[in-house]
Amino acid sequence: MLELDHILCVLGVAETRSFSATAERMGLAQSVVSKRVRRIEEQLGLRIFERTSRSVELTHQGRALLPFAQAVVDAESAARNAARNLHDETANLLVLGTYDFLISFRMELMDMFHAEYPSARIEVVFGSRTELFAGIRTGRLDLAMMAAPTSHFEPDFRSVKLPKRYAHLLVPTGHRLFARDGIEARDLLGLEIVYSPSQQDPLVRAEISGRLVREGAKLVLAPEAHRPSMEHFADIRRLPVLRWMQACPHRIVEEGKAIIPFVDLTLRIETLIYASKTHCRPIAARFLQMAERMRNSLAAG
Repeated sequence: MLELDHILCVLGVAETRSFSATAERMGLAQSVVSKRVRRIEEQLGLRIFERTSRSVELTHQGRALLPFAQAVVDAESAARNAARNLHDETANLLVLGTYDFLISFRMELMDMFHAEYPSARIEVVFGSRTELFAGIRTGRLDLAMMAAPTSHFEPDFRSVKLPKRYAHLLVPTGHRLFARDGIEARDLLGLEIVYSPSQQDPLVRAEISGRLVREGAKLVLAPEAHRPSMEHFADIRRLPVLRWMQACPHRIVEEGKAIIPFVDLTLRIETLIYASKTHCRPIAARFLQMAERMRNSLAAG
């Protein structure tokens, strides 16, 4: 097999017409350059250079060989550049696992991250809690953004807690609760509420949907977890739907619908970003640091 260092010596001598000048340019002893050129000639069974005491000239065979030798060097350079680009692409790619119903938090964080690191790319992967944790363990995911009850803790993973999200009721115009300033527990008796499939996470289900059902609510499962689709599903049926947001003490009217807080029961979840404790890539570590800054900023405000 021809070695690249030997081919470079051939090209150097062909350009300078001098073994000594090539050796000086490459930082080698002249004897090393001569040995490498001779080795290629032996491997190919060709005489590449005519050597005299005064000059070095390419033979006919050497001139024919030169384009192929240059092509080998060019191919090696292209391969190195491609590998470097692939490495940069991988280094700048963050794979984030999450649920659909965390879209507002996710988009806010992604926008902040892109503002700080314009070259970064984020690939979003959706899955269940079990699938997301498995993705972190296997390295398929860099991070996973999940909801959990406020008391829940996952000791096997590094995590950053984001500000708590509280359940509010998004009520359409004409509904009996539309004019209310607050939703009381007694209002839930027999009340149909559209619920996200993503909230079928076992921990969230036990904490949130379990509480609603115990208060007498009837949960209507939306066919999709995507918030606009879920709210469209609720609009068609003129039903309220849960809206997760930072605590809002007052009723808000938005596009003809009322966002109403619960007044005598607290439905809240924490949003956490999980990462591996043992193999957190630099881009994932930067995302976690940014999330911590965001959390601290909101807490200070």
